[in-house]
Amino acid sequence: MEPTQFSSSAPDDEPLPFISNFQDVFLATGVVLLLVGLTFGAVQLTNGLSGGETARTLAISIVFIAASAGLSEVLVRKRRRTLPGIVLALVFVGSTITAVMAMYSFFAGAGNGTLFDQFANVDAGSNEVNVDTDFDWETEINAMAAEIPWVAKLWFVLTPLAAAWAGMAYYLRYRLPFSVAMIAGSAAATVFVICGIVAPATTVKALPLLQLLLGLAVLVAAIGFDMRDPERVTRFSNNGFWLHFAAAPMVLGGALAVATVGPFYNASDFLSDTAPTMGNAWQALVTLIVIAAFAVIALLLNRRALLVAGLVSAGTATWVLVRSVGLDNVGGSIAITLIVLGAAVLLLGVGWNGARRSLLRFVPESGVASRLFPRVEADG
Repeated sequence: MEPTQFSSSAPDDEPLPFISNFQDVFLATGVVLLLVGLTFGAVQLTNGLSGGETARTLAISIVFIAASAGLSEVLVRKRRRTLPGIVLALVFVGSTITAVMAMYSFFAGAGNGTLFDQFANVDAGSNEVNVDTDFDWETEINAMAAEIPWVAKLWFVLTPLAAAWAGMAYYLRYRLPFSVAMIAGSAAATVFVICGIVAPATTVKALPLLQLLLGLAVLVAAIGFDMRDPERVTRFSNNGFWLHFAAAPMVLGGALAVATVGPFYNASDFLSDTAPTMGNAWQALVTLIVIAAFAVIALLLNRRALLVAGLVSAGTATWVLVRSVGLDNVGGSIAITLIVLGAAVLLLGVGWNGARRSLLRFVPESGVASRLFPRVEADG
């Protein structure tokens, strides 16, 4: 069975997979209005419900799970409307998380106060330490983490797990590509939380490397979907789009952190008077180099979404470089930064296909490479 076709645009155009026409906007507006009204109604109907706030939260969550699932049957599964589907998927996943957490909080806190009361006795560490001489941050972090009860630690694990489960359930039922990004993000968050529980100090220390590796894992999954649909016309390509969108900030953030401060943080440095700053000219230059490499990858993959995550970082780095050459006027610095950034985006956008042709000259036209890096249309 062929995958559902969501778009017939040429691959060079990289069509937006979340809106096809104004009907999507119209329906999404109706969904939002209905859900807002349902919120007020559910609050009124559950006011005074026996069982306290936990029971009330659970009841409201179940109402929203049922409403979002019912509307998704019509708008997403039958009508294939993506933008309303994104709204409904977010509501479905958010309501599922709330319901799971309400049930867990009720049972975990039974007989021992509420779940959040169990954080009250966690010692934040001694306030009388000299961070420049005798502060052992690894021991301190591990000691603080050890004092958090396991019932509370499991709460942190269950939250992203519930999101991943809900996203998977939504995708299997409605085949909405946006759900794949929610699954990927939730899975990455689950891995991060588990690492933080098992080895809290090591997780903090290796945060740049961990973020980069998690982002690369999502990026590999995105490329896998792209390779199944080089022409970018089916649901597989749309799955890839959303995974690229999810991977971009993780990969770029991790790459920038590794390039500027290294794969591991030295937390004691950040707590001292000699803490490194992120705003010097050399780090700004390194940032722009990393973003330039990121742009080459985006060009080869034909995924503009990868570059969106770099705009803020590129603008910040450009600002730092402009200020470093002696331009102290704030207005002038802002003007030059925005002009440079805007011109770069426009030039890259207008010359996208030409730049891709130049790069693809060095890429084989057959085999795995041809599916990984789609060719440019002759008239593009």
